[in-house]
Amino acid sequence: MGRRVRRALFFVLLLSIFLCENMKIHGKESEAQARTGKEFRRFRITYPEADGDNGYYRSCPEVEITHVEERGNTRYRFVNGEGTCFSGKAEAGETVLLHTPQMREGKNLLDVWMEDEKGNLIDAAGFPSVSHYEFWFDGSPPRIRASAPCGFGCWYREEAAVCAEGTDGEAGSGVREITCYEGEKKIGSFLGAKGIFHVRSASEQERPVNLTIVARDAAGNESREERTVYIDRNPPKVSISEVENYLITGAAAAGAYQAEEENGVAALEARAVRTSPDGRRTEIPAGEWRTESGRHTSRWEFEEEGMYRLEIKAADKAGHQSICRRQFMIDKSRPRILGVKDMDGKVLSEFCWNDKKSEIVQDLTICSLEIRLDGKIYVMGRTVRQEGRHHLAVRAEDEAGNVSVESADFVISRAQSGLRSDSSQAYAEKRSPKWEDAG
Repeated sequence: MGRRVRRALFFVLLLSIFLCENMKIHGKESEAQARTGKEFRRFRITYPEADGDNGYYRSCPEVEITHVEERGNTRYRFVNGEGTCFSGKAEAGETVLLHTPQMREGKNLLDVWMEDEKGNLIDAAGFPSVSHYEFWFDGSPPRIRASAPCGFGCWYREEAAVCAEGTDGEAGSGVREITCYEGEKKIGSFLGAKGIFHVRSASEQERPVNLTIVARDAAGNESREERTVYIDRNPPKVSISEVENYLITGAAAAGAYQAEEENGVAALEARAVRTSPDGRRTEIPAGEWRTESGRHTSRWEFEEEGMYRLEIKAADKAGHQSICRRQFMIDKSRPRILGVKDMDGKVLSEFCWNDKKSEIVQDLTICSLEIRLDGKIYVMGRTVRQEGRHHLAVRAEDEAGNVSVESADFVISRAQSGLRSDSSQAYAEKRSPKWEDAG
């Protein structure tokens, strides 16, 4: 019985010793974990998330460095985007703020570490001795340079090629995209800093084409530039009416000049030149112009004989030119028939007329000619020997409708005369106009 008690007491003693040692061991591990936890919290850095694109800050971030240990201190070294270096330390419970006075655009570098009271670097298990941070800051929008061949606010034909380029400075994030808008309509967009945009929309009633050029950098900053151009794709409309081109008339005529341009005529000129039957050239003074709703009109009247050349020229502000020409003739005089009266009352041995038409009739224009002998059509060059009295009638009509008629009575008698009607008459040289093409 005593042995059993002694054995039981012995086992209780051994169990107590085991439990005691086990409690000591667990107490040391907890203490080590606590120390490790303190080293993990050695310092604290707080800063906002990047508010731009691609990890950039568009507004200057505030960086707080706080020393949270009771021992040692937290040191930092900060190099901003301009290369200026700042360094310092934070002791127990102290916070250092890095913001606008230190931050610069570009790449800002921050190194943070801990030192003990003797200045030795404190290393925490599982963590680097020195922590590195980068803050990319770009708070400035790109600058835009834009150009056009003749400048802005000017008139262009067909299109205006606008060249735009964005620059972001050495410390900037770099221009990623440049875009051009016409009102709300996108004309084009280019990746990179440069682009050429072809503006083709036409101006109406002299209103400009409004352009907006937008440059965006990698950080998301945008800049805008407003520009204007004027584009006229169509030339002025010009015309001369009331008279047909190459008209030949025996009455007075008129020419109605007209020029029309929706964006306003920059230059307008009209001319009328008369060449008289004797070859003299005269420029006729311009008529009165009337303007209504962008349409310019003037009416000129012509009465004197001669050849007229009319012309109107108009140019718009973009440099388009339009020309209209007309040519016509006023011929009020009847053709002159030559040589017929000289034959009246003559006595001939035979009759033969073989002259050219130009030697028989004289006029400003081409004439139709009808020759009748004794009421019948006479064919030029035919010889008539039938004796007796004969009647010769010549009718000439020019292109203006003017008509001349000449007649002569003669006798064929071989017994009375040996005369012949060949080319014994002297004829004046015919005046014929020289035409020029008209458009």
